[in-house]
Amino acid sequence: MTYSFKNVIPSTLSPVILVQIMDLQKLPMEVFAQILSYLPLDTLRNLYDILEFSNEWKALVVAELYGHISTDPERQDEKRFRVVSPTEFHRLASGRINVQVQHLEIIEEDSHFEEFLKFYRSFLERIPKITFSGDEFGYNTYDSLIRTHNLVEIDIDIIMEWRFTLNSGQEVIHFNELPFNLEILTVYLVDSDITLKELPETIKSISVIWKNGYSLSDIITDGNSEDSDDSDNEHEGFRGTVLDWELPDNLLRLSLSLFSKEGLKLPRRLTHLSLRACGIEAMDIIELKLPKSLKELELDNNPIKDLSGVTFPPLLEILLLENCGIESLTFTKFPELLKSLNISHNSFQGLKNVTFPKLKVLNIWSPEPFSLSNVSFPETIERLKVRLPNFEWKDAYLLANLKALDVSLDEGSLVFPSDLEELTLRFDKKVCSLKLPQSIQRVSVYKGEVRIFEQDLYSLQELCLENLNQNAESDEEGKVRVP
Repeated sequence: MTYSFKNVIPSTLSPVILVQIMDLQKLPMEVFAQILSYLPLDTLRNLYDILEFSNEWKALVVAELYGHISTDPERQDEKRFRVVSPTEFHRLASGRINVQVQHLEIIEEDSHFEEFLKFYRSFLERIPKITFSGDEFGYNTYDSLIRTHNLVEIDIDIIMEWRFTLNSGQEVIHFNELPFNLEILTVYLVDSDITLKELPETIKSISVIWKNGYSLSDIITDGNSEDSDDSDNEHEGFRGTVLDWELPDNLLRLSLSLFSKEGLKLPRRLTHLSLRACGIEAMDIIELKLPKSLKELELDNNPIKDLSGVTFPPLLEILLLENCGIESLTFTKFPELLKSLNISHNSFQGLKNVTFPKLKVLNIWSPEPFSLSNVSFPETIERLKVRLPNFEWKDAYLLANLKALDVSLDEGSLVFPSDLEELTLRFDKKVCSLKLPQSIQRVSVYKGEVRIFEQDLYSLQELCLENLNQNAESDEEGKVRVP
């Protein structure tokens, strides 16, 4: 059973009332523009329909609605792109909606893609920035019909099986050259490989994910199991091929998954680096000579084990070390500017004598017994995720500055911080026994037993109750009373 309630600006609100509430004539333009970025899509459409066409506020609504758009009907995240219907897209292309589309995300997903490109060719070539998402055959179709001068982002699947199936008796299509203005490249390889010629100077971000059916967790156990047989190791050679591209010096973001670390040379201007399941060990981190400019480093699913001799870049703010087989953090020296740390699913069973910097975010999940006794959490932590089996929170002290908490509870005796705003809880007991602070804005409870949620929480905006245990003795079984 799942309940979800959101106290936000509803899409069903009368647009006339909404305009009256906002009192547009008194709002500074820049303030109104910021408000628009938080409004639901349907509310923006309502505003567009009722505002006078010559109204300068309407121009802001149109820009928010149609400045950055996507043809993907399944897109959930509206932060980068607003989803438009086929009818809206046609009105934009024909000029019936008078706005300059700044960025378009094209999703290649059906047999009508070629027809779509031919029909809207002129419109597509006038848009300043385009993101293509699809497979290499769709990209080849795009490249043959549309000029790629405005193609700034490519998200592409390259699958060897498709090459043989779709190209039987034909010349194989190779994804060899990139548009000269490309900024972001994301490639998913399935039993295939690519060679890229002369990466464009404009490129700032490269992600290559090798997907050949093995779990990322295999990197931890590969060849290390006591009963493994080297002569018949089913995981042998599961990593991607050596990355023999010459990465440009001006690259800012690099992400590799299931790729070989051999021969990898890191550009010195990188600010974001992700090497997931690349067989990275502690000595490799040292030999890679991490750029001093790094602000985010992800090393999840690598057999690191020991970080005592590793020096992290001084500007590092985010460090992800999930499932790395780390046995102890006692002698680990974290950079002083570190703000977010994930150390979940490792081999250590406690954090005694670990010195943390002034963190704001800390994630600790473990399926094994874990102790938080004698842990010196920094007072600066605002978001804490702790999921530990059979952990006793009864005597635990939660930091007063916490704004967001994600925990599992066996009982309702935990005293929540007075300024807590977000709570995610796995709880087998009665939810009504929880004493939540008045500051709480978002609550998600999983598995808890609830018949009536009747706490007077005046700041509550979102409530999610999922997989609830019903109370068979109640006359109101299955009903939830919300604040």
